[in-house]
Amino acid sequence: MVFQIGDVAKEVGVSLRTVRYYEEEDLLEPTAVTPNGLRLYNKRDIVRLRFINTLRRLDMSVDDIKAVLGLNVPAPGTKAEILERSLKALKLTNKKIDEQQSILNDLKKHNTTAFESVLTCLKCDRPSCQDCPQCVFIL
Repeated sequence: MVFQIGDVAKEVGVSLRTVRYYEEEDLLEPTAVTPNGLRLYNKRDIVRLRFINTLRRLDMSVDDIKAVLGLNVPAPGTKAEILERSLKALKLTNKKIDEQQSILNDLKKHNTTAFESVLTCLKCDRPSCQDCPQCVFIL
């Protein structure tokens, strides 16, 4: 089964321009292009696009994504080489996810502290916030 570019973009939740950009950067290639220029993709292409998009959302550069996908080295020949490349890509992705999760955890902790501080300030009956240690989080 093949899908047109609009269907693929919609399925992954990206714009047509994003799909084209990934093609321009050689991260994605349509399964086929019809004589009139219509790009066609299969399920595997959709999985690849979703993976690329996830890596971008993890703030990976195009060059890093190329490295993860093994686009900067010769194509693997054996099943073991293909699986090893996939395993390396997944490990790198997990590392990036862990890094982002750490950033989000820190942000959540800081936000919770600030939230509690502002709630405390709401109950305060001081005439001014000047020199108040609780007010460090007030924007």
